[in-house]
This record gives sequence, C-alpha cells and structure tokens, in this order.
Amino acid sequence: MTTLLHLGQRLRDVRLAAGQFKKTLAESSGINRNTLHNLESGTGNVELNTLLAVCDTLGLDILLVPRAASDKQRSLAASAIATPAGSFITRAIAARASKVPGRSVVPALPDPELPDEDPQ
Repeated sequence: MTTLLHLGQRLRDVRLAAGQFKKTLAESSGINRNTLHNLESGTGNVELNTLLAVCDTLGLDILLVPRAASDKQRSLAASAIATPAGSFITRAIAARASKVPGRSVVPALPDPELPDEDPQ
C-alpha cells in the first residue's frame, strides 16, 4: 500500500519535473503553501479535495490499482515520463491499460535531481 510519504514524494517529483516552485503550485491549486509542504513531506492528514486540486493542477489522475497488479503493469507504469508532456504519456498508458477488464496502472516517476525550495 502506498504511504502518505510515498505519495507526497511522487507529487514533489512531478512538481519539480514540471519546474514549479511550491508557492506557485500552492497558489494554482488554491491551497496554502504549508499545506502543500505537509502533503509533499507525508506529514499531517491532507483532505482528499486538497489532493485532487494538486493533482489536477499538475495534470495527474488518481488511479486505484489492485495490489495483485502484474509486474508487467508496474514496469509499464515506471516508464512514464515526469514532464508536462509526460502527463499525456501517463494518461495514454492508463487509457490503454483500462481497456483490459480489471487492469490499471499507477505511474511511478523517476527521482529528478532538482532543488526542493524556492530561490531566496
């Protein structure tokens, strides 16, 4: 099962890959920067509406995947690219997988080597 920390790290990865600062994403999502920080760090208990707003701003969909998903599906999801254009690729992979009954994917994104904080 995905933890809040893992989910927050994935959102941070996508934000950084998109070149967005926390302040910009928080404002675009209609949430407080501290709330975004808590979401990305896996602390606190973030409301579902907040998570949905951040995902919408980043161009992400939330997919529920059976734990028994095949390794091939997870491997396919891991190949998704974390860029603004990558959201199209991720959706295309998810759409292809959704055509098979009982199948879905969760995008696993690579860890970028970008700064975490806004410039001073």
